Amino acid sequence: MSRELLRATDLVVRFPAGGLSRWIVPVDRVSLTVDEGEAVAIVGESGSGKTTLGRALVRTLRLSQGQILLKNKDVSRLQGRALKQYRAAVQMVFQDPFASLNPSRTVSQQIGVPIRFHRRLTGREAHAEINQLLEQVGLTPAEDMREKYPHQLSGGQRQRVAIARALAANPQMIVADEPVSMLDVSIRAGILQLLSQLKQDLGISFVFITHDLASARYFSGRIGVMYAGQLVELGPAAQVVAEPLHPYTRLLLAASPGSGIKTALPETSQRAPDLSIGRVGCPFAPRCPLVEAKCTASAIPIQWIADRAVACVQVR
Repeated sequence: MSRELLRATDLVVRFPAGGLSRWIVPVDRVSLTVDEGEAVAIVGESGSGKTTLGRALVRTLRLSQGQILLKNKDVSRLQGRALKQYRAAVQMVFQDPFASLNPSRTVSQQIGVPIRFHRRLTGREAHAEINQLLEQVGLTPAEDMREKYPHQLSGGQRQRVAIARALAANPQMIVADEPVSMLDVSIRAGILQLLSQLKQDLGISFVFITHDLASARYFSGRIGVMYAGQLVELGPAAQVVAEPLHPYTRLLLAASPGSGIKTALPETSQRAPDLSIGRVGCPFAPRCPLVEAKCTASAIPIQWIADRAVACVQVR
């Protein structure tokens, strides 16, 4: 039986937009659980709030509302040393490995920082640990790789360094934000296989942020679909891909490569979603081909049907 590692309840993140009286809500009352050793994918189009949710989970963004529990301990308002300990337990791998690595530091220096900061290893112990991490992520021979700079590495190698740096803190969970989207297609499979191997060997949990439903289906046990800052569908990956419940999930699948659909998608609008405070009704209503009057009248609560969750009045 797997045990719950992290529980996020009604998370809200707000950003000011054009003054103190105007705000947008890129994460709006999102609730999510992640079990030990589980991978949960968060999918959605650009601007849906995926990355903002990921940064909120690792506490690099301030929560406006909501609660995060790590092994039943409230970590939502941690500060100082306690927050540093939490960030060691919940690491993040960013989308662009070239931007996330310091161009003036070698590979060993990049990985050595969390080893010294979080684990207090120095000297020979740190040297051996860096080599072990490089071998673990497939960068060999380690002694040659450790003195290279980011510009001397390929995109896939840089992402492996970023993964090794996250592993250096001995995390319980990694938030991987589009970890393969900046890489060549031929390299993506290798990085996904590496993450799967780490999940299996080390028991690390993952929140896997992506716009690629094929990657989400391959890597994750569950998929959560976000639109306009809200989680509109959540369930086992195979079921969400094979039998989507929410109209937005169906459109995402229809727009994916290999869907077989050659005609225009049946959405009624292509305008950006409303992220303002005080919006009413389903945020997808302006684009939904199945919209009804009640979709715009009030907030649509998320409902559970067996092990599936969906926020849509059309699903009963």
